[in-house]
Amino acid sequence: MKQCKCGTTRNSPDAVPVFEYSIGGMIKLLFGLTAIPTYYKFQCKKCGEFFDELNETELKNFRY
Repeated sequence: MKQCKCGTTRNSPDAVPVFEYSIGGMIKLLFGLTAIPTYYKFQCKKCGEFFDELNETELKNFRY
């Protein structure tokens, strides 16, 4: 599993998920529907480094 230079991994409490939705996804969210983000990265709270991201397959199967 990937980690940042200070040792934070995806499952660590210091990992912050950063995600973004497409315009269509934002509209779905406004109406209360489920939308899949276009990207999902993990950032360390301590050092601010982006150290891992979900690929397309993981993104489709990820439970939010």
